[in-house]
This record gives sequence, C-alpha cells and structure tokens, in this order.
Amino acid sequence: ICGPELDIAWADFKRAAKETSSVLKSSRDEYYRNKLELSADDPAATYRLVDRLLGKEKIPKELPTETSNEELAEKFGEFFKTKLDRIYEAIELERHKGSHSLTSGTEDSRIQTPLAVFRHVSDE
Repeated sequence: ICGPELDIAWADFKRAAKETSSVLKSSRDEYYRNKLELSADDPAATYRLVDRLLGKEKIPKELPTETSNEELAEKFGEFFKTKLDRIYEAIELERHKGSHSLTSGTEDSRIQTPLAVFRHVSDE
C-alpha cells in the first residue's frame, strides 16, 4: 500500500483506535462507577477500591517475622527497592508523556538535575 491508499488506511486506523479508546474508557468508567455504588454502604470496601485505583498497596499490620537481623535487613531492602523501582517507572512514564519537566532546581538556575538520574554519593 502506498500513496493515497496508505493515507486512507492510516485515517481508518486512527479512527478505529480513537473509537476503541473511547469504548475502553467509558467501559472502565462504568465499571468503577458500579463498584463505587455497590460499596456505598461499606466505607472499608470504598477505601480499598480507591486505594486500588490509586495504586496503593495494603500495608501489612503485623510485625515482620524474621528471626535474624540479616533476614530483617534483607526484607527491608527488598521493600524499599520495590518502592524505588516503582518511583523510577513513574518518572520514566512522566518523562515519556512530556507533560512535566521532572527536574530539581539548584542554586545555579542554569543547572537542572533530572530527578530520574541519581548521583552516587557514598558507599555507606
């Protein structure tokens, strides 16, 4: 396909993609609207749904069961590494969206440090 046929095919594709996106969005909106209506009398269920929509995890209420300091340190390390990985992913998504400039200002306004790039400070 080339020339005018390609243009027509591209226009058809864009129209179909827009329609599909619209159907998916309205279906998702209706799904969550129904979920909220069903949980209207149950505040805990409503909070769980809102947390799920916001991507928040349920925080464990029990204390860690590890018996050694090494196991406990490893568990904490895994927990925070997971958190940092998610932050990095969110920053990358925002960077690709191009909607925000994710930089931190310094005293010299000409120097901008991207928040997705972290400098090594020490080995301690």
